[in-house]
Amino acid sequence: VTLLPADPNESAHSLRMEIHQKTGVAVGVLVIDSRTHPMRYGCSGVAIGCSGFPAVIDERGRMDLFGRELKVTRRAIADNIASAAELLMGEADEGIPVVLVRGLNLPIGDYEGIEQIPAEDCLFMGIIARNANSRLT
Repeated sequence: VTLLPADPNESAHSLRMEIHQKTGVAVGVLVIDSRTHPMRYGCSGVAIGCSGFPAVIDERGRMDLFGRELKVTRRAIADNIASAAELLMGEADEGIPVVLVRGLNLPIGDYEGIEQIPAEDCLFMGIIARNANSRLT
């Protein structure tokens, strides 16, 4: 078990600033962990801290390939990068603490943190609340 930083967003920000100070290069930084999914075996990467690029890109209002307006799509950029990085970093004794990702068409700048949504707006919390007294199996 590895202890997580007390404030993963601040850790990502501090590391991003240090990299910029030492190299002059503007980068984005993620702090990642692994998570499991309900009713699924296996784990995947998840971003718990983010600095330097948008963690989520809101696509609502854009058109899909068939000319239909996107109504709910928000792309979890940080989580998707975290999952890809986790494939390279591994979950056991690989000893790969850092992955460098290049070629993404993302804005780099003063984007900070991963937004937490209120419980009442969360799909999963709503399902749990509605079914708190029922059997799920």
